[in-house]
Parts: sequence; structure tokens; C-alpha cells
Amino acid sequence: MACEDLSLTFVRALGAICWTSGLLAIAENLTVILAVRYIRSLRPTARFFMASLAAAELLSGIIANLYFVRNYGRSENTFVKMETTVWFFTTTSVTYSLSNVAVDRFVAITSPLHYHDRMTLKRCLLMTAFPWFLAFMGVFTAHFIPFKHAAKIWMCGGIISVLIPFCIIAFCYFKIYKVTRSTFPARENITNAQQMAENRRQRKTACTFGIITGLFIALFMPSFLISMFPLATDVEIARVKCDGFERKIWLSVSVISYFSAVIDPWVYVIRMPDFRSALKEMCQRIRRILSLSLNDSQ
Repeated sequence: MACEDLSLTFVRALGAICWTSGLLAIAENLTVILAVRYIRSLRPTARFFMASLAAAELLSGIIANLYFVRNYGRSENTFVKMETTVWFFTTTSVTYSLSNVAVDRFVAITSPLHYHDRMTLKRCLLMTAFPWFLAFMGVFTAHFIPFKHAAKIWMCGGIISVLIPFCIIAFCYFKIYKVTRSTFPARENITNAQQMAENRRQRKTACTFGIITGLFIALFMPSFLISMFPLATDVEIARVKCDGFERKIWLSVSVISYFSAVIDPWVYVIRMPDFRSALKEMCQRIRRILSLSLNDSQ
């Protein structure tokens, strides 16, 4: 059975939004990945987490938007199975990358004197690899488990890919909020003025990633609630995602849920002066390299 045909106007509008969102997500998050190394205010380990989050959002923008452009007319079994696979990969990689950032900020703010002992390079690399391992395991599971178990897969995915990382994020930011309402632990060999500046910087960085997490939740939640609707009402999951008006709603909120990949880089630009400086430094280096290449060719 094929999914119901959509109007040409809706298909063209959806395609335009997907292509625009996908191209912007690629350009913006690739820029973030390249600029991260120049952000001197971030510890080296924190750069891994920020780059991993940008990579997750870059792939989310590519895979999700390409999927919706190419597969909205498939049969219900194929459509739902492919949507489940895409959802597992994009959601898991982003949510656990966000939780890694939250954990890093939690350790940096609550235990600055022990940060380097707790966030070692080995632990950082393992934490960075974990979201991708879990995402690919989710893809494997969603692809090979029979279609009749789709509802159970979505229920397990909701717990593993959404509930668990959001509990980690909520715990970390709650603790960060409690600490930032008082004073940060004093660090050795710095003046009071330097300590106050460091406190403000850490507080602003934590707030920036908190905003990014909040935006992701706000954009993602409508899609998640609609995905959970069949599980709560015993409606077939294919009906919600393949039948008429319900399908238009599902496609619309799903596309909107991936807008965080486009918005987040702008949050970095607005909230992080060091990120703006890193972009300028990266552009200057690229300009110098191009200038040298042109001079050599002449």
C-alpha cells in the first residue's frame, strides 16, 4: 500500500524548505567544525564535543532533508521503516552530543580544579565516539527488525535516544544553575579580577549551550509527541505517517525539528565573541593561503 498522494503545492514547498535547510546546515556546521580549533577560550577536550555536535547537526541536515525530498511517496512500510532509521540516527547523535557538552560544562564549572583529571583525552574520545556508536546501532536495529514491531522500536527509541540524554542534560544544567547562583570554586595562581572574568565566561558558555539545548527541545518536541501518539492511542503508526492530513502534519513537524541544525551556528555567533574571533582568524588564514597560492602560480 502506497502513502496517499500529496498536493503539488505542498510537495514543492516541502522540497524548497528541505533543500534550503539542508544546504544552510551543511555550510554553517562545516564552518563551525573548521572554526572550533581557533576558539582559544575552550579547552581542547571541549572542542571535541563542540565539533562532534556540529558534525551531528551537519549530518542531520543532510540525511533528514534528503530523505524527506526523495521518499515522501514510498509505500507505507518502506516510508515508516526509512523514517525510523533516519530518526534513530539523527536524534541519537544530536541528543547524546548535547549531553556530552552538558557533562563537559558541568565538570568545568563545578570542579574546575579537577577538570583535567576527570576529562582526560581518552575519556573525551570515548564520550565523543559513544553517540555515533549508539546511532549506528539504532540504524542497524531499525533497519533489520520487522515492520510489525515499528511501534515497539519507536517506544524504545524514545527512551534511549530522548529520555535518557535529556535526563542527563537536565541534571547537569540544574547543578550548573545552582553553582552559578553562588560562587565558583577558587582557582590557584589567579587574581580576583581574573577569577571573576573566568566565572563570567564559564557562566556565559554554559548559558549558550543551554540555549542550544532548549532550541533543540522546542523544535524537536512536536515531532516526538506525534511519534508517540500512536503508542498512546493504539493507532497504527503507518496511518499517522501515511494518511492524508495526518501525513502533512507529520512531514511538516519533522522538517521543522531539523531546523536546529541551521539555527545553532547563529547562536554561537551571537553569544560567543571568541567564536566570532575564531571565524575572523580562520578567514584570514584562508585568505593568506589563497594569496600565496595565487602568487606561486604567477
